Amino acid sequence: MSEIERYERGTRGRFEPEQGLHLDAAHPVTRAWQLALRAQRARAEPQRLAMPQPADFDTAAASAAAAHPLLLGVAEALRDALVRFDVMRAEALLARARAIPVGREVEAIERALVELWSAAFGLRAEGETDGATLARRAREANLPRLVVEATALGALRMLDSGNATEALGAARVASRMARTEALPQPEYLANLVLSRLRRVSGKPHLAVHILRALARVVPESWRPLVAFERGLAGDRDAGDPAIQGLVTAAATGDERGTETAIAALREGPGALAPNRATVDALIALLVPYALAPDPAAGWLERGDEGDVPLGLHGLALHHPDPVFQSEPIWVHGFAEGGARRLLSPGLGLLPNELARLDPGQRGRARTDGAIATLLFAREPIPEPEFFEALYGFRYKPANHQGARDTLYYRIRSRLEGVGELERGDEGLALRLDRAVAAPDPRFRPPAESALLTLVAQLGNASARETAKRLGIPLRTAQHSLKALAADGVCVVERAGRELRYRVEDTTFCTPTTAI
Repeated sequence: MSEIERYERGTRGRFEPEQGLHLDAAHPVTRAWQLALRAQRARAEPQRLAMPQPADFDTAAASAAAAHPLLLGVAEALRDALVRFDVMRAEALLARARAIPVGREVEAIERALVELWSAAFGLRAEGETDGATLARRAREANLPRLVVEATALGALRMLDSGNATEALGAARVASRMARTEALPQPEYLANLVLSRLRRVSGKPHLAVHILRALARVVPESWRPLVAFERGLAGDRDAGDPAIQGLVTAAATGDERGTETAIAALREGPGALAPNRATVDALIALLVPYALAPDPAAGWLERGDEGDVPLGLHGLALHHPDPVFQSEPIWVHGFAEGGARRLLSPGLGLLPNELARLDPGQRGRARTDGAIATLLFAREPIPEPEFFEALYGFRYKPANHQGARDTLYYRIRSRLEGVGELERGDEGLALRLDRAVAAPDPRFRPPAESALLTLVAQLGNASARETAKRLGIPLRTAQHSLKALAADGVCVVERAGRELRYRVEDTTFCTPTTAI
């Protein structure tokens, strides 16, 4: 069996007993293949083999005939460095990859993929980094592993460009291709990308579902990145220690612990540029006095409409109190005017003398939504505009005066001892006697989140059964289960006249080739 055949078998997790164990060849080409096969197996079995260091590849660089295996080895080591957040090693390997002479198309595609990996993880890339174009070239060259990786990394690039819908579709395609081709390492990448897109699109519960399945099969080298994504999605079982440390410190008002956790995040995952923006956003969501980064500043400090930045409301699930898990977003209203949103664990870092409205009151959703809206208002809000924002239709005095008056009464009752609702010719405004923290029910987790957890626990369940257990309306349960089925997370099975649902995310399963 030739070395290229051994390498191709290795892409499917099939290794010869002696593969990668020796680095003793003097000939540059043989040495390059030894390094490539060692690097490939070290990614899959890091407990057995040590990954070659950047300097190891210099000893095989004397021959142009060694270019292809050398590029394969450097690329494998680079992937390993990036998923471990090892920026210095990644940069050293990237420099070596660029120094390797490229001749054939297969080598050009491998080099382009190195640049695409680097761009996706925040290193400075050279040349074209369009995932769709590279996937097409790899398909024409019959390189399925590169097709999958280019498609998955291209999805991340689409997300950076603001095209989340197209990116999600590309990630799903990459996941299915990897499973069909039985390519473990590309499948790990594709599903990590898919989980991130699920979270960013506002469905962190779906991200957690994918990541838990992924965590059962990935080798140790992938665990830092998997743990980081699990922490961001709100997985309480095994998230990134620094994320969990920050949430715990914020929730308990531990300012020193908060600063320690922030430093750990910035030095670990935050050392990579794309993660840096995410780390900045999660710090701003949890720490009331932290600087709000530009992409999230309008949502945090001005109450702009839109989803929680980067789908990070899942972080509230790390809160030790279940009440605050179900009420993830709060508004900190300042006595002198103005407000700022924050995640529920961040309440622990607010001053003790602040007034906190009771959380978790399901019957007060519209009242609390009205208070949250008014806290951000720098100027009085005209009554018709205020009414339409809350109810979704135009205010007609003859029809809606009773509902309006009831709402105003409830707002005043809720703010008793804290402030006053003021009505004037220009509209409505709040006058606060002291700072307040109020829940914003518009960002409560969707019913799908709790339903997914319950169905997974039960194995399978009907809409009626889940509605009863969760205390939600039957129609809500039916609608949410249908949404989960549409997302490919649940499958529907008929049992007599009853429809039953069970968890099965068709976008991810255990890789078909064990490693």
